[in-house]
Amino acid sequence: MTVRESASDLVEPRTIVLIADYDAHLDAAFCPLCGADVTSTIGTPTVPADLLETRITEDLPVYGWSCECRRVDVVLPAPEEAAPDHFTTAEARLGGETVPVATPEPALAEAT
Repeated sequence: MTVRESASDLVEPRTIVLIADYDAHLDAAFCPLCGADVTSTIGTPTVPADLLETRITEDLPVYGWSCECRRVDVVLPAPEEAAPDHFTTAEARLGGETVPVATPEPALAEAT
């Protein structure tokens, strides 16, 4: 086995978390890195716990999108107002600012 083959075992996968470019009029989301329309990828991608402001020890699923434009996972949380009513809010540190992200209420209760 070469170093290149075994390097993937040594490096933890990274996640990029950015605020999605959301157009409420079109009800469409776009990746801020590549501009791709990611609306069809809506779901609950996971935000690493170290980016969350509240005392959460586990990674947290959030309402949002994902993009495959990079070799790492790109998670794009939806704006709070775009999330369904049964989601609750948690604070996350994204792009140097604290923003609200929507998360399923049971997931937030389990993670705290």
